[in-house]
Amino acid sequence: MGLPAAVNRPLRVVAPTLVLLVGAAARIAPLADNRFHPDEALFASYGRLISTGDWNLATRLVDKPPLSFYLMAGAFMRIGPNEIAARLPGLAASLLSLALVWHLAMRLWRDRTVALLAMVFFALSPMAVLFAPTAFTDPLLVLWLLAALASAAGGRWGWTGIFVGLAASTKQTALFFLPLVVAVGLSGRAGWPPDWRGLARFLLPVGVTAGLLAAWEGTRGPVLGFWQVGVANNAPGGLVPPGELWPRLLAWGNWLRALGGWPPANVALVLGLVALAGGDLRRWRTRAARLDLGLAAFTLAYFAAYWLVGFNVYDRYLLPLVPLVGLLLARALAVVWPRRTALAVLALAGLMAWPALRAARSGYPVGGDHGAHDGIDEIAAYLDGLPAGTVFYDHWLGWPLDFYLFDSPAYTTYFATPEDLAAELRELSGRRPAVLLLPAWVEHDGVLDAVSGAGYEAGLVFHTTNRFGERNLLVLRLTRPEPGDSG
Repeated sequence: MGLPAAVNRPLRVVAPTLVLLVGAAARIAPLADNRFHPDEALFASYGRLISTGDWNLATRLVDKPPLSFYLMAGAFMRIGPNEIAARLPGLAASLLSLALVWHLAMRLWRDRTVALLAMVFFALSPMAVLFAPTAFTDPLLVLWLLAALASAAGGRWGWTGIFVGLAASTKQTALFFLPLVVAVGLSGRAGWPPDWRGLARFLLPVGVTAGLLAAWEGTRGPVLGFWQVGVANNAPGGLVPPGELWPRLLAWGNWLRALGGWPPANVALVLGLVALAGGDLRRWRTRAARLDLGLAAFTLAYFAAYWLVGFNVYDRYLLPLVPLVGLLLARALAVVWPRRTALAVLALAGLMAWPALRAARSGYPVGGDHGAHDGIDEIAAYLDGLPAGTVFYDHWLGWPLDFYLFDSPAYTTYFATPEDLAAELRELSGRRPAVLLLPAWVEHDGVLDAVSGAGYEAGLVFHTTNRFGERNLLVLRLTRPEPGDSG
């Protein structure tokens, strides 16, 4: 699509740089707003273990490959073991992904309008914004997948294999994207058969990565490997029963709303994708249309797999779809407004500006924690100051406290059910101090009944207040009344 000379240079240089800066500002703004989500804390604890000598995590069951944990460990060793250091790899990955979205679009369609529009969507999508400043593995996974797709689109099979290996070293989900990566690589060739030497260059680093991961597992002794633990934790167990289909669709749809952030953007997104699909079906013989349809088919298949198979319904599983949906929306806008580049860019930026601003203020419940664990660092400091030998009973806060109490001799005693807590208390010496950790946002009547049934009384001794001014994390001292005490 030809561009007027007057806008050619700004579009090529100034506009992408501006989008990158805006996307970076939106991602950096909430970096220190939120305490760790429990899974972030778990992953950060692995990084701390590596940085303090447990280099192969032989003392822990892990359900992910270790690359992201090593990157966090490196950040801890350079900056210190804190939340910001743990989140820097994800933040850097998201910023690099912005540039890769441009690069991938140019490789696929050689169209700067499409590249800029795709970049705008990824820069401003609330889901992409709010996952960037987290310690989840998913921003890194997206980075390696985009790099693999861009390399494949350019026919650089060796680099494609390296990036696929890095993705597989970050999260097992990378394997779901292998068909798309190979298909994109083959789409760049004019004929058939494919370049078998290129495929060999692709398979070599993938095989080396598999060997390195197997060797890493081998150093950990008899502990279960990340693949087995990952399957056990996710446990899809085949297709979901028919009765769960509608509730799961609603749950996934709730997370999908964060792609555009509000109804006008999401409606425009759906209409654009429908219009693109309709046009591509009419001109399916062109390479561009086949690319569009292939990306759309993969996106739908990926979503359908998570809907129809019993995977956990987690928002982060949709993050890899954000750049793909952005590419398709960019193609739709470029087709609808073929000679109105500025109008298309301004329209998309205008639609996404308010959601991006809201996301920069942590205004969507996706990504990291959004208030449930406010004050967890204060709780950890309070517990660290209690007398030696105090028993901390906990069911809900174990993973966050593993990170925030990492250097403390204090440790928590996990109970699975109220009955387990009652049994633990009956075995506890009445002279030994004990406290119960209780989030205010859970149903806890059964737990307090168990405490009472075991002959103890619970009294509030410390609490935190969340960003909304509400009590959210409670510490209750457990005491056994003396005989003859009237209570």
